[in-house]
Amino acid sequence: MGRSDYSRKNIFTGLVSRVGILVLTFLERTVLIYTLGIEYTGLFNLFTSVLTLLGFADLGIGTALTYYMYKPIAQKDDAKVRAIVALFRKSYIIIGFVTFAIGLCCLPFLPYLVKDNTVTDINLYVLFLIYLFRAASNLMFGTYNIGILTATQRLDIYNNIMIVVNVVGKTLDVIILLFLRNYYLYILILPITTLTINGFCILASKREFPQYYPEGKLEKSDINEIKRKVGGVVFQKLGTLVIYYTDSIIISIFLGIKVLGIYGGYNYIITALYTIVTMVITSITPSIGNSVVLESSEKNLRDLKKFQFLYAWIVGWCFVCLLCLFQPFIALWQGEENIFSNGVMVALCFSFYFSKIGELVWGYSDATGLWWETKFVLLLSAISKLAIMIVSVRFWGIYGVIISTIATFILVNIPMSSYIVIKKHFGTTKDWIMYLIKNIFYLVVTLAASALTYWITTYVPFKGLIQLAVNLLICFVVPNIIFLLCFFKTKDFKNALDFVLNHLPFRK
Repeated sequence: MGRSDYSRKNIFTGLVSRVGILVLTFLERTVLIYTLGIEYTGLFNLFTSVLTLLGFADLGIGTALTYYMYKPIAQKDDAKVRAIVALFRKSYIIIGFVTFAIGLCCLPFLPYLVKDNTVTDINLYVLFLIYLFRAASNLMFGTYNIGILTATQRLDIYNNIMIVVNVVGKTLDVIILLFLRNYYLYILILPITTLTINGFCILASKREFPQYYPEGKLEKSDINEIKRKVGGVVFQKLGTLVIYYTDSIIISIFLGIKVLGIYGGYNYIITALYTIVTMVITSITPSIGNSVVLESSEKNLRDLKKFQFLYAWIVGWCFVCLLCLFQPFIALWQGEENIFSNGVMVALCFSFYFSKIGELVWGYSDATGLWWETKFVLLLSAISKLAIMIVSVRFWGIYGVIISTIATFILVNIPMSSYIVIKKHFGTTKDWIMYLIKNIFYLVVTLAASALTYWITTYVPFKGLIQLAVNLLICFVVPNIIFLLCFFKTKDFKNALDFVLNHLPFRK
């Protein structure tokens, strides 16, 4: 199978897997809200964010080592791949122990993370230790096998394992919540599910690629180059974690877990869209990496323009859907008492748009190994976001948290990351300027489509599920017609259409 075939399978199975897991998680979260209360979802969001931040201990080694597999796999240099796999396994065993040790050091500070804790029947220390065990064991057990599946463009195997195991795990969660209403047992399913997924990935990796077992050592020059790349990834890793996972902690500290629980509902929807949209980048990144090794810079530049247009369409349409569906959906799901104002909702929509529209260049950064060159972008983004958020949350509450994300992406992340990736890899400042101009144009079209679509939805005379269904239908039709009218004559549209048609799952 070629790159297109693998990309098509990865995109299709990734979409099925992510959508399936999102639906299951939605059902699980709904049962949690109505059996134990929205405050418990706040605790879930808080500890998930804390343990994700502890994942900084991996220093981005997995990303760097996966990247270093692309070339030897393409060149069928099995000995070098085995040496990378051996380093991969050894590194993650150490990282797992480090993560667990750092987590234990955090135990004394847990009470300070929750303002006005109303969940009195849960021991925060026991809950945190369950999460910590899951995080550490996930790193030590089988992570390098997932790296093999990623580098060999067989993410379809991983996606299939994810959906099957999660169906079983989420079903057990719902049964526990409905009949036992025991939060401890509910949380215990998390590490069991994670270890099961990793176990199946180990078996699949050994079956599909038995030649890639851990053995041997890399040359000193390779080790030094990996260290250099990892040094760049460390900054990216830290920046990404701060940008995406500090919101819950800051909200819990300053505003309380009730507000965090409400925010978690909105954030779940945004995360669902993140997952689906990011899946596109994740699925094509191995192919991009393979193309970078084998194809010319001109070919890769054409691909970037094609993917930029496709990505802008997808993100723009998601923005329209959020604007028109957010409030009626959250009110129906979490109840009228657990809903933010329209102003907060609009701010969240813009936060989603700007945090996603620049993501494409980070996919190219991973695929081309430009971590060292982009090392300060996410670090500066993280510092900017934390500074703005800590100050503004005191004055504007939840608005301050959201505004910090928007400002960081507009002022720092998008312009700097795109400049470094495009200038370093494709070699022209003109291409970077055109990239930014096109993104501004795509934003203008998106805002126009959003305004018209939202205006039409205000005339929907229904409430509840019928209102949601009608609004969804309007969102399917109106913005896509506007996008089509604006773009159908452009070269980028034609190239993107060819790409989509060539990657349909049923196309041979």
